Amino acid sequence: MVAVAAFLALSPSIIIGEKIPELAGELEIILPESKDIVVKFKDVKIRFCKPLLLTDPEELEEYLLKTLPFYALHIAFAMEPISSNLFLRVEEEEIKNRLKKMIGFEKKFFDKLTVLLKEKASSYSLKPDSIIRAHAAAIDYDLWLINSVLEIGLTGFLKRLSERAIKEFEEFTNHLYLLFYVTMGIDMVLLEDSPYREDTLIMLVNLSSDYAEEVEDYLDTLSLLISNETYEALTDFMKE
Repeated sequence: MVAVAAFLALSPSIIIGEKIPELAGELEIILPESKDIVVKFKDVKIRFCKPLLLTDPEELEEYLLKTLPFYALHIAFAMEPISSNLFLRVEEEEIKNRLKKMIGFEKKFFDKLTVLLKEKASSYSLKPDSIIRAHAAAIDYDLWLINSVLEIGLTGFLKRLSERAIKEFEEFTNHLYLLFYVTMGIDMVLLEDSPYREDTLIMLVNLSSDYAEEVEDYLDTLSLLISNETYEALTDFMKE
């Protein structure tokens, strides 16, 4: 259960909400911790994403895999205030209401972000579909996490993952943080004009689509395994 709990965090994408004027105020109300997280992310971007954007494409996947464990830890620690303030207190009515508001916010955020990414991608001669798909997968993860915890509680959620899907969750986490990593790098170019290699950026966009597909597939699998109804049906089928 410790391995599962260690990565119980919302996606970093949500913090981009502070860059969208119509949503920045709402994000600060729902997630007052977001201001501090933005500061922590600056260090993560300098330490990991800036070198990533300047890496030779032939060495890109090797660099990603070599630095991924350290990137993931930095992201998990940066997002920890949200994890502890929300998920560890999910039995409190106020926290349940905040999580429900997060669901609505994430949907509005994605609509606004899609418009922004289409505009920015065109200025870099990039096709926006892969970038939008990557963010959609990250937000789908957030919604899956929030809805699961609201439905069966944190203890029930962690228990089912640990007992029924620990191997799948560990594999999923690897793909999830690769998705976070490449998406954060792409966003640094599109939203912050960070220095980059054009061939590297194109490869990151392609990778983001691949990782998004993996994340969506794993979310489908994990949803089946943590649902009592489908898990029992699968177990009965395997016994036949």
